[in-house]
Amino acid sequence: MKTVTKEGMQSLAKEVMESAIKSGPLDVLTTIGFNAYDYGLGENKDKRIISQEFAVSSGVDLVQSVVAGLAAALVVAGVVALLPVLAPAIVVSAPIVLGITAGTAMLIDIGLNLTYNEKIKKAINNYLDS
Repeated sequence: MKTVTKEGMQSLAKEVMESAIKSGPLDVLTTIGFNAYDYGLGENKDKRIISQEFAVSSGVDLVQSVVAGLAAALVVAGVVALLPVLAPAIVVSAPIVLGITAGTAMLIDIGLNLTYNEKIKKAINNYLDS
């Protein structure tokens, strides 16, 4: 483990961004996969995969995952940037920061999902239907 330095923070920020970029295709595949199941065999099978609702649902879910990832990265970057100032003796490693980033992204994603996801999908579908 290394102590927090400016060079270490730059290296860590680079690792976090590379990790986020590498996980992008997996996020897209899982989002489309879950929606395909939902609209093909699941709760919304009556609406079918080739529908406006499926397209809106997939689009909103993809944007939500990007927003959650960016928000988590910003939160963690802010915390990590303040560490040398607030607690210079704290040791931070990349796996710890990546774990915190993933946990933060998950919490933000769950919060968005519980609060706004269905409202946004409904509003977009209503707008497209009008």
